[in-house]
Amino acid sequence: MFREAVDLVTLRNFCISSVVNTPPLAIRNRNRQTQNLISAGTPLVGGGLLGFATGFAIRKRPGPVNVGTVEVGDIILKDKLKERIAAERAEMQRIKDQTKERLPGAFLSLKQDKEQRTFLFTGQWQKLQVPAKDFLTKQEIPGKTVTKYRFQVYDMTTFDSKNPPEAAIWERGMTEADQVLYWFEKGITELTIMRNGGPNSKSTMYNIFPANR
Repeated sequence: MFREAVDLVTLRNFCISSVVNTPPLAIRNRNRQTQNLISAGTPLVGGGLLGFATGFAIRKRPGPVNVGTVEVGDIILKDKLKERIAAERAEMQRIKDQTKERLPGAFLSLKQDKEQRTFLFTGQWQKLQVPAKDFLTKQEIPGKTVTKYRFQVYDMTTFDSKNPPEAAIWERGMTEADQVLYWFEKGITELTIMRNGGPNSKSTMYNIFPANR
């Protein structure tokens, strides 16, 4: 099956001319040579000719042969590319599962310098990778992620027995998570959080200590 189109009229005329004008012995010799090339696995392309199994040769249309063009079905994916695709799809699925399994509750945050809140931690938390954001623009940084911990808490700062708080989420980085887990190890789950740093401060830090301290 030829990948290059050959004009049907030109092909028919050429074949007729070849049969009429070529002596029978020459046709037989050409056919024998062609069959020998086919048997040897030699492609009948060369000198501007495309060969048929019948022994006839047809001149192809002038123009360059684009050997770089392949059919979509002929593309062979390399192992590294397959691995990369598999990794990307696995990451997509992980994000979907992570979103689906997110701990319930609205997000809480401390925004002012010296602001304090008392949280009763339920002992449930999630560690996840989230897109990194530019500190000033708050826009996501493509291809970059950061580790975050989401703790499920009850905000006990202004506790009212008639209107008890609902479960909420306090999300922080590894530094604050390490402090929280430190107190968990000691069996303490009601903690006071104090922010040190004004709004949008890059140097904001948090003091975390037992609520009854």
